[in-house]
Amino acid sequence: MTPYKALFGVKANNPWNVKDIVPKKEALMASKRIKQIRIRREELEKHLLDAQAIQKRYYNKGHMPKEFEIGDEVLLSIKNIRTKYIKKKLDYR
Repeated sequence: MTPYKALFGVKANNPWNVKDIVPKKEALMASKRIKQIRIRREELEKHLLDAQAIQKRYYNKGHMPKEFEIGDEVLLSIKNIRTKYIKKKLDYR
């Protein structure tokens, strides 16, 4: 989802072929601007991929996968477990 769609709820229509719509001099300026936008967008995508690679490397450096066997004893958090009691204080312990 694009930020524009997230903000306004509709897809943005960007006419990238502006030569048919506007006069020649304005179309030239618009074409240059579109070229600059595309170049900057490619740079931003590259920086985003670089940042994601760095984050992945740091996460994987300290991450140890947890594997459990049948019969292993584990501790569970009851934070998201619902029971028939409304108050935790009255629930089984």
